[in-house]
Amino acid sequence: MSSLELMQECQRLLNLRPLFLECKPSRLEPQAEIVELALIDTDGAILLDDLVRPKRRIKLSAIEVHGITNEVARQAPPWVEIWEKADKLIHGRTVGVYGLETQLSWIMQCNRSDFLRWSHDPKHFFCIQKLHSTHQSVWQRSTNTYRSYSLEKAATLLGLPSEPSAYRRRALEDARLARNILLVMAGWKG
Repeated sequence: MSSLELMQECQRLLNLRPLFLECKPSRLEPQAEIVELALIDTDGAILLDDLVRPKRRIKLSAIEVHGITNEVARQAPPWVEIWEKADKLIHGRTVGVYGLETQLSWIMQCNRSDFLRWSHDPKHFFCIQKLHSTHQSVWQRSTNTYRSYSLEKAATLLGLPSEPSAYRRRALEDARLARNILLVMAGWKG
């Protein structure tokens, strides 16, 4: 895909008025539960910014990333309540996610744990990280794919400020950062 084609694809996605989703996990491993979920619209308006009470303790390695402690999460509503709100908001919408596969796996894990159905068409979701990898066009022979970058590194490469807040990397600021990355790649203001 050429630079122009990539820019046009990003513009096409933005013209669909997508939502931007970001989750924070209880652990940095496959069996993670979501402890925070944020959802913003194309204009950056906050639709959802909630903590989630996990069933298991949040590991220290995850706390060091996002700053959400077990004490704080214990006061939050359970996944079922948060997902009910998020599910209604994303129904039938296009949704952009940085690190789509990982974040959807966390959502599926939480839904399975609470016997909740997933009723969304995967075609309505797109991965901003993959678009950014194509934008950077650094080919890796070992994986036969474009090199992938963390959210913070992607923002830095595009000239966006990516300093975390006093609370480290929280879902809302990362959803905003993912949105801004797409805007910059589309050639629009970030």
